Amino acid sequence: MRFRLRLKIFFILMATSLSIISVMLGFVLFFFEIGFSGYVEEVELKRIENLSRQLGNLYAMNQDFGFLNADPQLALELEDRLFQEPEWPHPGDPDRFHPEPHFQGEEHFPLFFVLDKEKQPVFGADGSHDTARLLPVRAGGDLVGWVGVHGPEILDEANEGFIRDLSAQFLAIAGIVTLFSAIAAMLGADIFQRPIQTLVRGTRALSSGDYSVRVPETATDELGDLSRDFNNLARTLEENEAARKKWVEDISHELKTPLTLMGGELEAVRDGVRQVTPETLDLLSTDIRRLTNLVNDLNELWKSESEKQPRAHSRVNLPEILVRSGEKAAARFHDKAITLSLPAPDSPVWIKGDRERLSQVFDNLFHNALRYTDPGGQVRVTATVDAAFANIKFEDSPPGVPEQDLENIFKRLYRVEPSRNRALGGAGIGLAICKNIILAHQGRIRAFPSPLGGLGIGIRLPCYRKEKK
Repeated sequence: MRFRLRLKIFFILMATSLSIISVMLGFVLFFFEIGFSGYVEEVELKRIENLSRQLGNLYAMNQDFGFLNADPQLALELEDRLFQEPEWPHPGDPDRFHPEPHFQGEEHFPLFFVLDKEKQPVFGADGSHDTARLLPVRAGGDLVGWVGVHGPEILDEANEGFIRDLSAQFLAIAGIVTLFSAIAAMLGADIFQRPIQTLVRGTRALSSGDYSVRVPETATDELGDLSRDFNNLARTLEENEAARKKWVEDISHELKTPLTLMGGELEAVRDGVRQVTPETLDLLSTDIRRLTNLVNDLNELWKSESEKQPRAHSRVNLPEILVRSGEKAAARFHDKAITLSLPAPDSPVWIKGDRERLSQVFDNLFHNALRYTDPGGQVRVTATVDAAFANIKFEDSPPGVPEQDLENIFKRLYRVEPSRNRALGGAGIGLAICKNIILAHQGRIRAFPSPLGGLGIGIRLPCYRKEKK
């Protein structure tokens, strides 16, 4: 049998309430019984003391206890005095302890007994007086006997009824409290269940692909934290879904352009509009090379995103890798009349990382600077160390990047100006690859306006630290 969450919470709250009510009721009845028994014992003691004084006076008048057996009516009157209210505070009706009247000729066994001073039975003893409470009977200051009552205490039906009534009242109060506890448990279960049901509905909507769903964030407890986490998850999934759709759209667009050009060229050749000439083949070869480069870039992007850590951890000299990448690109900068300034590799800066991946980052940044810097411009690369971090900066001359686009240029397939970038052959993938590789090295990369008027790229990597054994 499957219980819903609301019933489980209700049963838990009810079980807790019933446990508390039962324990409290048990303690109340237990201590009441103890207190009432002590009270009755005190009342009994007072009454026996009163009977002892009366017996002492009668003994002084008769010089023995024979009057008890000789005058049964006198014994009954003494027994009646035993039930009269003593000078003692007692709750309830003052006639509570008065016995039923005795009738003439009715067989009656006395409730009290008398022993002589040697504790030998004189009146009303039945053999059970050995364990009864005894009080001395004195006449003229001398001990003349002992008196006691049968049974542990003088508790008539009225007192027993009083305890039963009071216990019934306690049980009734406990029942009323239990009823209110049940109502409170139902309301509490509903209060707990309501936000959980909202989260369940939201989760089902997420699983069905509706990432726009949100849940209220009104609570300040753990359920409120869970609601906020749910909304953050839904927001992230919605952003990822939008990015995925844009990714597919951009990839389709990038692949469509060279394929359309190649298809147009081939149709023109097939229809006889164009002849198969070396120029036609060169155009087709250029489009194929462009398509190949795009596929390779996408493959590199996928690799960089799947690698959370560098593939090979080794101690490498960062300025050395940087200068080698710059020297490889120096000839192309010269051909475009761009002045390239590289740091001196005299002072090594050691980091722990993947030499091949770091070379790929610097190659991409040099290639990016070469592609987007106007002829006759300048590219300046610096390497510095502060505290435990190595800082690399690439700064170039115009054209620059609008400030509102600086945070977006590391997104895959992002272009500041799509038409200009496509004309220059860029697909908006290189900087995304650089970011993934730097993050895998526990570093940071950012874009900023270059003081030379173009774009600046800053890289910050942790320096090598010798591991302690």
